[in-house]
Amino acid sequence: MRLVEKDCGMKDHFEIAKELIPWASQTRSKSYRRFPDNYPRFVDYGIGGCFVRCRDAYYLDFISALGPIILGYRDCDVDSQVMEQIRDSGNVFSLPHKLEIEVAEMLNRIIPCAEMVCFLKNGGDTTMAAVRLAKIVTGRKIVLNRGYHGWAVFDQLTPFTSISELEEWGTGLAAVLIEPELFAQFELIEIKALCRDYGAVLIFDEVISGFRIRMGGIQELYGVIPDLACFSKAMANGYPISALVGKKELMKRLEEDIFVSTTFGGDTIGLAAAKATVQKMEKVNCIDHLWKVGSYLKVNLGELIKKHDFPMQLYGFPPMIHFKIPQDLHPLFLQETIKRGVMIYNSHNLNYCHKEREIDVLLEVYDEIFPLVKEGKVGLEGNPVGNVQLLRQWR
Repeated sequence: MRLVEKDCGMKDHFEIAKELIPWASQTRSKSYRRFPDNYPRFVDYGIGGCFVRCRDAYYLDFISALGPIILGYRDCDVDSQVMEQIRDSGNVFSLPHKLEIEVAEMLNRIIPCAEMVCFLKNGGDTTMAAVRLAKIVTGRKIVLNRGYHGWAVFDQLTPFTSISELEEWGTGLAAVLIEPELFAQFELIEIKALCRDYGAVLIFDEVISGFRIRMGGIQELYGVIPDLACFSKAMANGYPISALVGKKELMKRLEEDIFVSTTFGGDTIGLAAAKATVQKMEKVNCIDHLWKVGSYLKVNLGELIKKHDFPMQLYGFPPMIHFKIPQDLHPLFLQETIKRGVMIYNSHNLNYCHKEREIDVLLEVYDEIFPLVKEGKVGLEGNPVGNVQLLRQWR
């Protein structure tokens, strides 16, 4: 504490962060160690829905806080309902609040498998609870997985690459935990059939795909319904909340012999934000907008990749187009995009405030930097930079 009190006025926040916080960030994916030296270290605030300010520079942001921002930064409708809830009622109480029921009813209507709902705080909470539930219900230990499911369950999972591996484990399987967007529809149908045959629990990790690819996730898009599913990120436009949902016969076990409970699961700030987010997303047809704008990006970006023969591989659905670039080129790519006022990492996480004009700016930047990066015409630099004038063009 003495270090901060003595030096905070003289030291740079970044230097203090490196001394006091592992990775200088509470989230590894936001750490300075993931970015080139010219990237800004901290965000001051979001503005204009899809822009952020870092010191004296503005950036057009396609990271969208790693996916939670679905309507836009500081959405006035969501924020006003949250502030009204805090001002009029408060946020945590000694008994459940009626918002728990209202939002649970919303999820029951929106998510195909959501016969019952358990609110938690982040995606990792839900996957951890789902794995625990599956193991105790089946009396088995093996959980096969594909995808990223948060830090808490790493040592409890066995990665698989081929669906045939499910057959090898057979009746020894407790569950299969997957990010469903990594699979084709016919593969999900096959995985579900195998889980049914072996008595294993099928868990969809829809933390990323839920409220983005479809409101109800990939299970709504493909019509393949899991036993349990995990939702978070975009369901409250950046406010912390998550939900483990699933079939009643499994979820009822949380009342019996499986303990999952948290003080802040029923926090009404997250619930109010989720309610407002769902209401606005449905009102403005947010999902349709994301698919339209994302398809526009995908088509035009594909043409630029061909034009410059740039080694960028695209995959995923239009609302969240992921990409891969060779490791030696990725730092240069990030350096050159941020120099031109665009903040991105390895995915285009679109939100409702991204319109075609924002996509056009991104495409212009790509058109300029692709040959520079590919042909080695730029080298790694230092010192954060940005486009101070960028935001003014949108006012």
